[in-house]
Amino acid sequence: MKTPMLDRIKVMAEPSQETPCFTARLKVDGKTFTVINRGSGGCNEYSPFLSRELEAELDEWAAANNPPCEMQGYPPLPMNFETWTFGKAFDLCAS
Repeated sequence: MKTPMLDRIKVMAEPSQETPCFTARLKVDGKTFTVINRGSGGCNEYSPFLSRELEAELDEWAAANNPPCEMQGYPPLPMNFETWTFGKAFDLCAS
């Protein structure tokens, strides 16, 4: 699997309740997906849907190419793709 690329990230403050509300474009292995998170604490939605195999590959890529996810009061967890995409949206919110 080639390195996934996440671009066209648009963060929307208004509808966000718990987590960043955003849309983005994911490109991986010549395929393009739309990523949507509604900002209500739920998981990302992908259109078209990611296969279980591709989702597992993306999780493996995120864990192998990024430091563990550290949250106050919790032990470090291996990075997964869902958390990696949230991090990209949070980075935009902070800048």
